[in-house]
Amino acid sequence: MLSLRQSLALVQNENMKIYARPTTWLMIGLLLLLIPVTALLLPLATGITQDFWSFLFSSAQIGAMVTLPAIVIAGNLVAGEFANGTIKLLLIRPVSRGKILGAKYIALLLFIILVVALLFIASMVTALIFFEVPLVTNLVEATMIQENLNRLIDLYLYSTVETVMMATLAFMLSTLFRSNSLAIGLSYLLLFTGPGLMMLLQNFEWSKYLLFANTNLRLIAEGIAPVEGMTVSFALTILLLYFILFQALAWYSFVKRDV
Repeated sequence: MLSLRQSLALVQNENMKIYARPTTWLMIGLLLLLIPVTALLLPLATGITQDFWSFLFSSAQIGAMVTLPAIVIAGNLVAGEFANGTIKLLLIRPVSRGKILGAKYIALLLFIILVVALLFIASMVTALIFFEVPLVTNLVEATMIQENLNRLIDLYLYSTVETVMMATLAFMLSTLFRSNSLAIGLSYLLLFTGPGLMMLLQNFEWSKYLLFANTNLRLIAEGIAPVEGMTVSFALTILLLYFILFQALAWYSFVKRDV
């Protein structure tokens, strides 16, 4: 019980560090602002009339942008302690390094879940305000609503998996290099150049094992995989292997290396 309370206290402490930064709330606010902006300006920019479901599907794409603030948070979690000179104060606590690292990563996951949930709620509220809610008058309409809800949830889940993978990569780089600017910059570089690199390598069969061949689960689920024959289950398996690798490297660097 004492160990559990200790672990929860560590996670709470890491959460306080994350949300004490004004930049955290600024990044969250900007993402939430995109939801009503999408409702108001997208039809003007494209000339396409939206309805309740088409708006929810288009606003779900904003979920992929959670990756941007998540990388910033992940890049600062460990490297920020070195940059601020607080790492030795953190490690003199009677707590193992593994628990400290685990608390930091759990706080990162909680941040991602919070922002995704806020975006989902903001999208629903905006859709209810700006668009006519589809009514259910028969079984066919009820089935269509269920299918649309399932598709919407899938979109959010797919983008969340990609966000978690990129945040885990940034977290690992933050731990390895102990430089927040390097971890964030390199993660952004990989995020923006990875898809382009895959376009160059997609004709090679082995490229399906690369990280960025598997992060966009939505395209794979829709049959537009970078390499022919890839499936969602295959992509998830590859992502799991990368996840284990990133965590192992982060753990070894933080727990075994001298400070």
